Amino acid sequence: MKDYCKMVNVFFGCDPVDLPKREGFAKGWKPIKGMCGNTSPEAVLPFGKMSCCAYSGAYPTGYGNCRVNSHRPIKAMYPFHRFCGFTHVRPSGTGFIGYFYNFALVTPTLALQKILAEEGMPGFYACRTEGGVFSCTVTNDCAFHRFAFAAGKGEVYVDFSQYGLNKKLPNLHTEYDRAVCYIDDGVVLCETSFYGVPVYYAMTAKGGSVALRSDKGGKIDYSSYQGKFGAVFSFDGEGETVLSLSFRSLEHAKENLLRDVKKSFDEVKKEGYDRWNQMLSRIDVEGKKEDEELFYSNLYFSLVKPTDVSGERLYGFEGEAVTDLATLWDMYKTEMPLLFTVYPEIGEKVIKTIVSFFDTHHYLPNSYLISPEQSLEAGQAILLTAFLFADAHLRGVGDAKEMYRVLEEETVSVDYNQFRLVGSVPRTTHTMDLYEGELCMALLADAVGEKEQAKKLREDYKNVACVYSKRTGLLKKNSWYYEGNFVNYSFRLHADGEMRIRAAGGKEKLLNKLDYFFGYRYPRIGYGKFEGFNNETDMEAPYAYHFIGRHDRISEIIDASRKFMWRCTRGGMPGNNDTGALSSLYIWNAIGLFPVSGQDKMIAGSPLFKKVTMNVGGKKLVLEKEGEGIYLASMEVNGVKKDMECTVTEVMQGGKVIFHCKESNV
Repeated sequence: MKDYCKMVNVFFGCDPVDLPKREGFAKGWKPIKGMCGNTSPEAVLPFGKMSCCAYSGAYPTGYGNCRVNSHRPIKAMYPFHRFCGFTHVRPSGTGFIGYFYNFALVTPTLALQKILAEEGMPGFYACRTEGGVFSCTVTNDCAFHRFAFAAGKGEVYVDFSQYGLNKKLPNLHTEYDRAVCYIDDGVVLCETSFYGVPVYYAMTAKGGSVALRSDKGGKIDYSSYQGKFGAVFSFDGEGETVLSLSFRSLEHAKENLLRDVKKSFDEVKKEGYDRWNQMLSRIDVEGKKEDEELFYSNLYFSLVKPTDVSGERLYGFEGEAVTDLATLWDMYKTEMPLLFTVYPEIGEKVIKTIVSFFDTHHYLPNSYLISPEQSLEAGQAILLTAFLFADAHLRGVGDAKEMYRVLEEETVSVDYNQFRLVGSVPRTTHTMDLYEGELCMALLADAVGEKEQAKKLREDYKNVACVYSKRTGLLKKNSWYYEGNFVNYSFRLHADGEMRIRAAGGKEKLLNKLDYFFGYRYPRIGYGKFEGFNNETDMEAPYAYHFIGRHDRISEIIDASRKFMWRCTRGGMPGNNDTGALSSLYIWNAIGLFPVSGQDKMIAGSPLFKKVTMNVGGKKLVLEKEGEGIYLASMEVNGVKKDMECTVTEVMQGGKVIFHCKESNV
């Protein structure tokens, strides 16, 4: 089998942005977010529960050298990258979501040391400092650490009180509310909590001795103890430790440890590498080496999250579940369609999580995290679950009856009273969400035989134009817009393209508005411009040109993004990856088909590769590019000519898509 892992740069996007100077119409793009991918080169399996990486306390993953940043230039924490040990379970690609994880610091150095060299590959990370060479790899439940001490022998301290980032900075870490720690037959067992969520550890050493260590000394058993506590492992030569983590019980953590500790470090490393190769192989691309490397690096970071926590009872229910749907308002556009299309097994767990969560807690949040409260960033969007359920159903994932039931029960709550009564809510973007969500519900209503209800929902959708100003043809200005303004959100991919044209005042006026937004007109004027793939707010907006048949513009914008906004380097991601949302956007743009969330529609883009072979729900889909150039002359699906779009249903049947490309837009 092709070695896909060799084409992955696990350091991609972990440092501040370092990209070429934008030229042409791209000069007018206006990135607004912190300029870093916010990724880390952690050792992790695809959708794996356990992850492990070097820890410096930096924002937002615990790895690296970035101070807290959001809407301003990034400042360094230190003059160089540092390491003081390994931490476990971390966010990926997010900004300031309030929960930064980084459980259990395992440190051979105690103090921060300069990283002199480092290496990484899928499932493995290692670095060298003045103290030695330190490496890690993982199974789904356990982290394996290897310590080659410069002094030939040494001690490794585990601090179970570690949660979050640098404790000198406010709001970046939390305190546990209880601590129990003891040694049982050479295994260190610890129970503590993270914002009230129980966390259980089991840890042992291979070939070393162990003793408890704490600020208090002796056995730790306090209901409210805020000092450091853990254990120290001593090695007379190279050392190895294995750490298991569970959210279910101490017994579960110990069972996982005793099962996995039988494996060697190198065996675990190889198993992880092979597992990544299997998952990455579901999309095979043929092209230039540098293009393949950028593609698989993006695909890799699209498969780190969500985290499979099946059987962990994290949300209070049994069975299959995922967490770290941390930025669902971004993920639903690109990440979720990718998983439902190519990785349906994790997609099924996403849907089961949402259904079980609703049945347990009786509401639908915008995020699913390791925390007691899931209403984070509730102002971002509303009823996103409708889009997820529609996308899943279109791709053969989930139980349509259960998904429709959940949406029906959710939307009869008082939270939706104003929309039902007057047809709008204070936030214009929420009004759009709700109208488009009605179409998603209509799709599911049809699937379960509720034809009359589906008809009513589609009829009500005709009022969606109320969000647009009759004077400007853009969204209403007197509303609140998250991470953008009324222009950024004005080019949503509505199901009714003709409605959007009418709301803009005609095709020519919509073209002028789009051309201004993307910098074809007045590129030096900064307000209300495209954020340049720095943020997910408007990342689908290039495809709005599809409404007016200007596919040449779509091709030019995607081509410009490849020239100016992406490089397979540490600083090569244009903005925070938000749990895989940006990296999966790159995947769709490179393939040449963009999924319109909640709709049975995929819009053609500008394919990068001569040939792409995808596993879609167990069937083979081949996408071929004929001719040269970035512009698309025509496309066909299984021999049928298409008008620059096709349905999800057609794609999921497998077969062949052919893009006929040309070098000129004439």
